[in-house]
Amino acid sequence: MKISENFNTYRSQSTRDSFNHINENKQKCCYCEIKLTVSSVTREHVIPKSKKGKGRNFNHKNIRPCCEICNQEKRNMTLIEYRSFLYQQAGIQNPDILHKKITNIERLIRNKEK
Repeated sequence: MKISENFNTYRSQSTRDSFNHINENKQKCCYCEIKLTVSSVTREHVIPKSKKGKGRNFNHKNIRPCCEICNQEKRNMTLIEYRSFLYQQAGIQNPDILHKKITNIERLIRNKEK
């Protein structure tokens, strides 16, 4: 069963709409690409609400599926701030996971610039 189908059983319409990206991302975290489950997925605000407010960026295009670890790690950083943070942590993190995160952040930055 697809994660989004499982959400239909107990989530609101707005939450289900927010998670339409899950199956497009092959049910993986938008940063580290770990496999997500219904219990492990969180809603990531690519542009943090604290940086741009709830208005125009509080929509399904700004929400991506994310694992709890990456979501907590990113906190209220912008993508550029998060990328800088990850580079500072380079000696601490697993290099394969770091590379995936940086690659996905740069892809998201390019998509936001379009």
